[in-house]
Amino acid sequence: MLKSKKWIGWAALAPMALGLAACEDQAGEPRVAELQPISLSNMHLRSLEVMRAAVGDTFSEGHLQVIEFVGHQMSVAVVCENFDIDQARVDEEMALLYSSVSGDERELTDDEKHQIDKQALMGLGMVVGAQLAISSHDREEFCAVAEEERTTEDPVALEHLIWTKREGEAEAPAEAPAEASDAEE
Repeated sequence: MLKSKKWIGWAALAPMALGLAACEDQAGEPRVAELQPISLSNMHLRSLEVMRAAVGDTFSEGHLQVIEFVGHQMSVAVVCENFDIDQARVDEEMALLYSSVSGDERELTDDEKHQIDKQALMGLGMVVGAQLAISSHDREEFCAVAEEERTTEDPVALEHLIWTKREGEAEAPAEAPAEASDAEE
């Protein structure tokens, strides 16, 4: 019985030995094809394309943008210093996924909400993973762009930021107050 085990071992090693011997003759040749660098913007777009394909039937375009924006900001909070997540803001943004395309609240069953939550979590995971990979190429640039995003004056973008406010940072602009009526004068 011992002899048969030896033969099985030698039989398993023989193909590997032949493969190594064949490689010795190719020492001067490259073993791995040179990979063409993928642009980071292409990487970003491709990852979003995959996320949209995976969860797109569940969500409208606006809902997908919420997932993308929240996922990006979550990855920034992981990679960059001085970016913290305001969980209440995350909850507000994620609650938007329960609304209709027009922004109205929808009557959803617990099962429908659970399905939305599962799909949103999968989408967030895909976006965060892709953003972390993208940030690994140039962390400083990634964080510099995030700082520009945080200091934007775009009211729509400010309305959807989930990072905590830093001391002295302006809040998102509130809607203009309605003009006082004659009855209030």
